[in-house]
Amino acid sequence: MSTSAANASGHAVQTSNWTRWGVAGAVAGAVYGFLVFVVSSWVLLPLTASILGGGDPIRDMPTMVGYPTFIAEHILFGLVVGLLLIPVVRKAHPRR
Repeated sequence: MSTSAANASGHAVQTSNWTRWGVAGAVAGAVYGFLVFVVSSWVLLPLTASILGGGDPIRDMPTMVGYPTFIAEHILFGLVVGLLLIPVVRKAHPRR
């Protein structure tokens, strides 16, 4: 849960300068979700498994779930974050 909040806040910072969202926000969110998948799969999960002693269930999570499913979950997460941030960004950066 805290990882999702950190990812969402990173996405908000990354895209806070955009004034016109629409489809661009959704696409940016999906790309962000894929980047989170890459970092999570090959950096964060193995590191977490080593530090916390979670072993193979944590380290091999993408393999156990299946890479297509794991990728889809992350892209869907990013897409939802991108769509939820549209009103926030539009309010913070009204059109002139």
